[in-house]
Amino acid sequence: DKPALQPLPQVPYQYRDWSKAKIHIDYHFVFKEHFYSVPYNYIHREVELCTTATTVECFYQGKRIAVHARSYARYQFTTLAEHMPPNHLAYAEWSPERMRRWAKKIGPQTAAFIEHMILSRPFAQQAMRSCLGLLRMGKRFGDERLEKACSIALAAGATRYQHVESILK
Repeated sequence: DKPALQPLPQVPYQYRDWSKAKIHIDYHFVFKEHFYSVPYNYIHREVELCTTATTVECFYQGKRIAVHARSYARYQFTTLAEHMPPNHLAYAEWSPERMRRWAKKIGPQTAAFIEHMILSRPFAQQAMRSCLGLLRMGKRFGDERLEKACSIALAAGATRYQHVESILK
C-alpha cells in the first residue's frame, strides 16, 4: 500500500449536518437556538442548512444564499446588514410602532415590557418575533393576566417573553 499513499489533506475533515428551516418574517432562521439572517426576499421560504462546528450555510433550491460563522450563543442574532430590506419595507406592517400600539391597548406594563424588548436588540426588527409571541399571549391568557405578568416580570428584572410565559403558566 505504501506506493499508493498520498499526503493528508491540508484542512482537517469537518463533519457536516444537513437540516431544514423556515425563514421567518424578520428574515432569520433558527439553528440550535441562535438566529441567522438571510436576504430578506426569502421570507416564508423553506431552506436547507449545512452546518459544521464552525459554519452555518443556508441553501435555497440548491443555491447558497447565506453563510455565517457558527455561534453557540443562545437566543442571539447573527445579522448581516446586506440581508436587510431597504427600510424594512418588506414587512412594514409589523413595525415596532405597531407592536407598541398593540401593547398600549393591553396596558402600560405590557407596553413597558415590549419597549424593553425592542431596545434590547441592535435592530428593532430583531425583536418582532418575541414581541409577537408576547402579545399573542394576551389572546391565550387574557389581556388582564398578561398585564399583571408583565408587571411581575419587570419588577423581577426579567427580559424575555419566555419569563412572562412561565409567570402566566
